Amino acid sequence: MSQNENAIKPVDSPVKEGLAGLGSAFVTIGTTYPITKLIYRQILENENAAKSLTKLRQEGYVIVYRGIMPVMVQKCLCLPTMFAVYSAATIPLKSLNMNEYLEKTCASVISGTLEAFLMPFERVQLILLMSQYNNQFRNMFHLIRVMAKDYGFKEFFRGYTTILTRNICSNCCFFLTKSELQKRFDNADHVYMKHMQNFVYGALVGTLITVLMYPLKVAKVHIQKDLGGKYRNLLEVSREIYQTNSRGMINFYRGIEVNTLKGLLSWGITNSSYEWIKHRL
Repeated sequence: MSQNENAIKPVDSPVKEGLAGLGSAFVTIGTTYPITKLIYRQILENENAAKSLTKLRQEGYVIVYRGIMPVMVQKCLCLPTMFAVYSAATIPLKSLNMNEYLEKTCASVISGTLEAFLMPFERVQLILLMSQYNNQFRNMFHLIRVMAKDYGFKEFFRGYTTILTRNICSNCCFFLTKSELQKRFDNADHVYMKHMQNFVYGALVGTLITVLMYPLKVAKVHIQKDLGGKYRNLLEVSREIYQTNSRGMINFYRGIEVNTLKGLLSWGITNSSYEWIKHRL
């Protein structure tokens, strides 16, 4: 390989990673969005899965996919950012000859931090998921106009610190755990077994992330469900959740069964489709 080819390879790699992440985002959201809506309804309305599912069925398929635009846009920005920035960050970090795990952690922190700036889409998605706003906001663009006009730019970043914490922890968990799984078990020869292996890697990591990050997700939802009014911090909201109905820590895990299933499927689909697309670019 020539010197020029070596010079451009590091530049192309993050682009390739980003495109693979973009493709996997489309596939993942299209297949798992109804489950996402079911989970948020359980958290927001303090219901079990059966009751939330019955309500969604009564609302119809159009309402089930209401709010998919912001989450699709957010995911199509976040996943490419996650993979591309992580890949780009490792290039200068490698020149520092630091410990492998420290290098991956630093790259994960950088990618997670940049991802957090895309949180307005996540904020808008949550409002559109809430049943009480079904008749108040027509779509994502209508909601954005109202929020910007009536509540100001700051309202889009309600819960930023919580999302930043979640992103950094999730990215560290994903890249470090996936790397370890690949080093120890990446031995499939047949192409179909390779796809299955990538799905299993993603599913295992996704399940781990879901279980570890779920209490933070519940707190984030309760912080962001308010439209206007006082800005509540993570500690304040966590105390409120803990005291609800005197159920303590159980309140932080309402809906975790469905969310774990969704995490298993979505991360499995994300990782397998990401690897498949990247292999063909």
